Amino acid sequence: RNADKELAKSFDIPSSSGGKVIAVKCDHGNDAETEKVFERILNEQGRIDILVNNATVGSFSTPGSKFWEQDGDFYDAWMNVGCRSHYICTCHAVRDMVKRNQPGVIVNISSFGAVLPYNSVAYAMGKSAIDRMVSDAAIQLKEHNISMISLYPGLVKTEQIVAAMGPRVAKSKNAESPEFVGRAVVALASDPKVLERFSGKVVIAQELADFYGFTDVEGHVPKDKVMRTLREKHMSGPPVHWFLDK
Repeated sequence: RNADKELAKSFDIPSSSGGKVIAVKCDHGNDAETEKVFERILNEQGRIDILVNNATVGSFSTPGSKFWEQDGDFYDAWMNVGCRSHYICTCHAVRDMVKRNQPGVIVNISSFGAVLPYNSVAYAMGKSAIDRMVSDAAIQLKEHNISMISLYPGLVKTEQIVAAMGPRVAKSKNAESPEFVGRAVVALASDPKVLERFSGKVVIAQELADFYGFTDVEGHVPKDKVMRTLREKHMSGPPVHWFLDK
């Protein structure tokens, strides 16, 4: 995407959406730029209460291609700005949260691709690592009352997805708007019991809508078959690769 164009568009978010949006251009593949963003936030806002990690430069693999046919840049696109940058951003945010001795919420946007084959091997590695980061980091963060959660959206109607998949996805009641995922984050951050309920866990956006009672922008709750059966079919027991007889 054209970063400057997207940055300019982000300033046009109507005030009726609530709050104030301050868009900042940052290359999360550059640790110095990332650090400057956090310094600016703390200088201007004085604190960090919520962090949502979602940045990536990864792309879809060519249909039918094998992992050995992809180069190191394809791997880096999912692992550097993605898994690694999530880790770096989390470290910056936690330092402030711990220093102030105040509760905080960190949400990593992950994917069902950590559970089911999807996109590519590199994609699965990145998302699985993000989930494990959440699980282990939450143990250390608990004493500081900081929650860390991995969130699985379904198919999200981003501009890129709609352009690639066409108007059928744009009109689908099973796909999710970006705002729906945002409402899932707001619900988590507003829950006074989020630490005991969900910290260190993988949560699914459509399940959270049922639990908290929020909807998508059109007033419905998406019911994607993959996301609605994911936990029962693929997350209710140890992964298959742990068993030698399967």
